Amino acid sequence: MSDLIDESDAMAARHLKATSKRTYKSTQKALLNFVKAHPDYRSNYDAENDKLILPLPDAALKTFMGSHLKKADGQYKAVSSVGIMRSAIAALYADNDVVFNDTALVNQQVGRVLRGHKRLVSELKENGTMKQKEGKGYLKMQGYKLLCRLGLESGETENLLYLVLQWNLMVRTTNIKSLNVNFFDWDGDACTIRNPCHKGDQEGVNAFAKHVYGNPANPLICAFFAMGIHVVCNAFQKDGDTRIF
Repeated sequence: MSDLIDESDAMAARHLKATSKRTYKSTQKALLNFVKAHPDYRSNYDAENDKLILPLPDAALKTFMGSHLKKADGQYKAVSSVGIMRSAIAALYADNDVVFNDTALVNQQVGRVLRGHKRLVSELKENGTMKQKEGKGYLKMQGYKLLCRLGLESGETENLLYLVLQWNLMVRTTNIKSLNVNFFDWDGDACTIRNPCHKGDQEGVNAFAKHVYGNPANPLICAFFAMGIHVVCNAFQKDGDTRIF
């Protein structure tokens, strides 16, 4: 019976990907240090085990979020950075079998803080106080072609195929990294590639095949050309390994 419970717990731990857990860990560490250092909430810190005693008081969560809305230089953080805080705290509660949304604060006030921050960021962008763009900028066609040419001329066929597939499928780099020959199929004159899941659909409920077509007018950025070059130059299916990269 205990083996079955352990198996169930191990399966439950897979509800978050390792990358998400690493992203949340920094916020959870910051929350731990905040509670440890704050005299009003220190009673929620277990010094012996160096962990939080959950659930935290409503005021502690609200104060913590308020103290992390700005960067060290005093500028407000990006919307995505602030949104991660709530997800990280919710994950911390779930991992400790504590209900996160059992108070009016979490259901209403924290949500209002996030919505208010989004509106403030929009206003700052509107009046020019904050940069219009957040995070990474997009790759233009000119840069895409240049990278493809560099990959081809240097003999880095794997890099060429990686870039061409990501451009055609319009997915995150982690989805390209996990591509498997079993994801590939044919539909008429198109190659279809179906990722079983992605960040917005981690259970694969709405996974569908994407069609990739040849580009005879410009072989340099043609997915079929890149795949052909890679297959010819690399025996990548060794020992039954069907991963592309």
